[in-house]
Amino acid sequence: MSTVSNRSNVITATIIGGAVGAVVALLLAPKSGRELREDIKETVQTLQSKSSEWVEQAKTTTADAIQLVSEHGSELLDKAKSAADSAAQSARNATESIAQAVHTTTDQAANTIHRVTDQAADSTHRATDTAANATNQALHETKKLDAVGSKN
Repeated sequence: MSTVSNRSNVITATIIGGAVGAVVALLLAPKSGRELREDIKETVQTLQSKSSEWVEQAKTTTADAIQLVSEHGSELLDKAKSAADSAAQSARNATESIAQAVHTTTDQAANTIHRVTDQAADSTHRATDTAANATNQALHETKKLDAVGSKN
């Protein structure tokens, strides 16, 4: 019983650790917002696919164990079925948690990208306005100097 529980914990930890590592790697990579969102989307799909494979593998391994245990009595068989259901549910819960965390992170990243882009656009507009004002001021001063010079 403790071996099945330990395996379930290892599978859950592996799924969560892999997802967190993948998301951190994507967020720290120097990419554009569109590339980052695409990478995160691909990572989520990969994690969902691998999680499904792990669930199936857990089911297969558990089914094999159930067959061996069934030879020793229905009590052990009932315990093994319960452990299999628990492991499958844990894997499903982990997959859902990972998907939700990745979606949340993606949304946060997209919001940050939009905010930074808007700030950059605002800064560019202010710089352009300042440059235009300086140019107009310089032109005005030049015309004044030309007028003074032509009078002399």
